[in-house]
Amino acid sequence: MSLRPSILDPLFAPATSLPGVGPKIAPLLDRLLGEPGKPARVADLLFHVPTSGISREMKGSVADAPVGEPVTLSVTVVAHRAPPPGRRAPYRILVEDETGDVTLIFFNGQKARLEKVLPVGERRYVSGKIELWDGRRQMVHPDRILDERSIADLPAVEAVYGLTEGLSSRMVGRYIGAALDKVPHLPEWQDPAWLDRNALPDFRQALLGLHRPDNAAQLSEEAIAKSTPRRRLAYDELLASQLALALVRSRMRRLPGRVNAGDGHLVERLTRALPFGLTA
Repeated sequence: MSLRPSILDPLFAPATSLPGVGPKIAPLLDRLLGEPGKPARVADLLFHVPTSGISREMKGSVADAPVGEPVTLSVTVVAHRAPPPGRRAPYRILVEDETGDVTLIFFNGQKARLEKVLPVGERRYVSGKIELWDGRRQMVHPDRILDERSIADLPAVEAVYGLTEGLSSRMVGRYIGAALDKVPHLPEWQDPAWLDRNALPDFRQALLGLHRPDNAAQLSEEAIAKSTPRRRLAYDELLASQLALALVRSRMRRLPGRVNAGDGHLVERLTRALPFGLTA
């Protein structure tokens, strides 16, 4: 019989309990997060700390967009320029706003799919890095392409995670988002006065702050190590280890001791061998 409170069961459920984690994805998460011979759990995703972050905030106009940095732009699709048949050239799509234009570059792009995702005359939001090629702006394989309805779901900051072959950071982020939705509101186990004194969040808010910070600068390696969410979780880990040791010590104290009782013959042999008599 498990001594774990039932309120924690969602966190110890297998990763396959999350939407989108099926028989193809589960082994990849097991390899990335699980202990040897054990499947990855929801909790393993929650404690998979980001390595960095990408800003997805709107960066003004095309003309003002910085080169070499992630930007999110609102543009209108102007024209599709498919490569000639038989040529291994990229598929190009021209988009623009009132200040200038950008060419979206797709290698091995499928015409039908791109025409559906980026219809001519429609407004779309594209997110990725602007590059200069022969003096013209281009964006190779945008990270995100969104319409008016889905732009509201784009996070201001996208966390980047350690990966294994077959998984993208975006996929891992989606599964972690589903795991965050399963985190219950738990009774506080740390001292409330101590939390207030150190300005530390509760457990659930710490996890949310770790994976969904306000800006990309908070996801640098140094910032994560010093962040209040990470400090809170580090104190929880320390408390958990001390509680585990206390339980082991308590269990050891309840075990019967081993009695080492003798019959006195060794003491007698020692006494006879001494060149002097023992005092009373």
